[in-house]
Amino acid sequence: MAVPGFTAEASLYNRRGRQDATRMRIQARVHEGIVAARLFRPRPYVPPPGPQISVKWQRPSTICGENGTGTVTIEGQYWPGGQDAKDFCVTISNCGEGGSSYPPINCGVGNPSEISESAKAETLFWPTPPRLLNYTNFKVTGASCFCGGTSTVTVTDKFGNMVTETVNIPCTPC
Repeated sequence: MAVPGFTAEASLYNRRGRQDATRMRIQARVHEGIVAARLFRPRPYVPPPGPQISVKWQRPSTICGENGTGTVTIEGQYWPGGQDAKDFCVTISNCGEGGSSYPPINCGVGNPSEISESAKAETLFWPTPPRLLNYTNFKVTGASCFCGGTSTVTVTDKFGNMVTETVNIPCTPC
């Protein structure tokens, strides 16, 4: 039986052409995979940040010169989640007149009336390894400190984490 325009040779040629094209596509995919594998580098492990505090002293605008009393603000970042403002014990040393310490804040004793506290729960996406981390950030304001010298602030949470920071409290002119 003869089919016009169709021969056995043409049939083999066309079939082989399809095989060659398929083989080339498979090789191209394998080649792309190798190139992609060479370009991919896993991210190095970076530990999440640990508890931190920052301490600032602000002199009032009405008092100038030596022995001025200012307000200390303590801010905490990246503390373990699930804590309230009352869960942070704050001690400030070398802050009062003559180098005395400020009364402890939230350390099992009553707080001075001028203390203001706040805490905020936050969730942070951490990329290596990918996960969500729950943190508590807090702020304590109102502690009064005399200027001059350095003061040391220590914060301890209910889980036993402790951070200490020393800050200079200069007496600045108005």
